[in-house]
Amino acid sequence: SYIKGKVLYPQLSEEICDGSVMAAITVCGQTDSIPVSPAIDSYIAEEGYSFELVEDTTVFSNNIEAFDWALANYFTERTTRAFIGQHSYTAFGGKEEDQFPILYDYFIAHRAFVFCLNGNIEEERTKLKEILTPGRYPPATPVIGLPVDEGEGIKSVEENGYYFVIANMQNTSCTCAFETDPGKLHPQPEPCAVDVEEDGVYVAFYVTDGDSMGFATVFHYDDMRNKPYAGQVPVGLSINPLLLDLHPCFMEDTWKYAPDYYEVICDWNDQNYGTIKRSSPEAWKTYYTIMQNNIGQMGIYTVNDSDTTDLEFALKVNPYYLIRGYQGGFNNTSDMKIVGETVVSLIIGKTQEKDIDDIVDNIRTAVSNTAKGEPVFILVAAGNGRSGKGCDNFFGGDITVRIKAVMDRLAAKPEGRKYTFLKPKDLAATWRKWKGI
Repeated sequence: SYIKGKVLYPQLSEEICDGSVMAAITVCGQTDSIPVSPAIDSYIAEEGYSFELVEDTTVFSNNIEAFDWALANYFTERTTRAFIGQHSYTAFGGKEEDQFPILYDYFIAHRAFVFCLNGNIEEERTKLKEILTPGRYPPATPVIGLPVDEGEGIKSVEENGYYFVIANMQNTSCTCAFETDPGKLHPQPEPCAVDVEEDGVYVAFYVTDGDSMGFATVFHYDDMRNKPYAGQVPVGLSINPLLLDLHPCFMEDTWKYAPDYYEVICDWNDQNYGTIKRSSPEAWKTYYTIMQNNIGQMGIYTVNDSDTTDLEFALKVNPYYLIRGYQGGFNNTSDMKIVGETVVSLIIGKTQEKDIDDIVDNIRTAVSNTAKGEPVFILVAAGNGRSGKGCDNFFGGDITVRIKAVMDRLAAKPEGRKYTFLKPKDLAATWRKWKGI
């Protein structure tokens, strides 16, 4: 048997110590063991299986105890340096029934060191420096998993010079086993400008949150393949380029599906709005160098960076089109400009906006705020790929349906304007053509 033993971790409960579970996962990777809760342990015994108990992490009552023990005993030469694992059952305020051990197969298969330290608690935050250090991992090594939250939970990691990648996708130890080859990605159409008319309104839609791998592989996939008007409306889809390593088959399939309507947009990581750059120039340099390589190898034209205050990203990474921000202002145009060789713009509308009437009103108001006889260029938030609350969140956000409804309403009542709907890179190309750049 490949299984050398078992590691006992505590049963999920309201009082669970997340760190004790992460310590167990770390041990399993180093010892070729399986993680078992008391209930799972009883079940496999009833099925006739018996494995030697390697460690029992139920003894730990807090994250620091578990972290210190795992670091002292199970950070070894065999520990992968390609990434670091962090997971929290209470991520984003959820209870234990809202989270699940979805990446544990990947962590164990790659012998990752996995921890849970809460950046909102100073004593735990201080401990991060013991694992997030160049002595253990190169600067800008990704920390993969679920953070305790998207505030201090991420910032506390990135202020040490490491970036957080939210990942909640299934069977990753299997999906990552296929060959990673950018050369297999279907070439994307080059940016294509349309003729600009004085009364023209040029609109592109963008779906955010693809930096979180579960969004791209589950929610966005469902919307863009299975919903009405799938493959029939122009839209930019955010995606994390690390999926080329974790799920190459998905990436190959995504690149070749409806390229005349769907544009793949790089949304790797928000750096917590510039935290890495402010905290670690060395890590920032590594970060943007990897970004350059990703978009070049994958044939990506458009990149999203959440930082709206700093344009150095455009100059360093140099994409064809840079979308700035995550949430946009309402009722404004997208403030397009040229920075170096890159077209840069903001988003309008709210990313989580689900109301079709509000999206239409935002666009109409932005148009009415522009002088007549002048064309309007707008990149509008079309949602993040989820709808509803609780379990309903695990169904798609009906993105294609909403985009089609918005397009139809604007076309049916143009109010003296002529609407043209484009992919984001084509919006940028059209603006460049109008500006004569």
